[in-house]
Amino acid sequence: MSIPKDINISLPLTIAGGWTNFFTYSVPSGSKLVITNFSNYMQGADWGNVEWRITRNGIGWFPYESVLDEIGIATLPRTTEQLVFYGGDELRVDATLLATATVDPNDIGIALKYEVE
Repeated sequence: MSIPKDINISLPLTIAGGWTNFFTYSVPSGSKLVITNFSNYMQGADWGNVEWRITRNGIGWFPYESVLDEIGIATLPRTTEQLVFYGGDELRVDATLLATATVDPNDIGIALKYEVE
């Protein structure tokens, strides 16, 4: 039986050159997690100043290992290819302020829908 989850997390992004974690989930043994929808969002003026990534066990997940553009919107996360994580895997969604940033983004966020079996 699959349990649907729906989260929305906003944080200030102020660590230049370092990654800020927005979401971490350690998949319990014997379980499976499937990402079904995702969006990353911020003020339009902040685009080009931030890089996003989704990782499994610290390794970037193509094509979400280096996202420089918006995916979906906060109120309507975009359907993604299904990213599957198994028991013992760690899912992370992180963002970093790029070294060339001219704006210090504040209040950026993610909307994420996933299912745990």
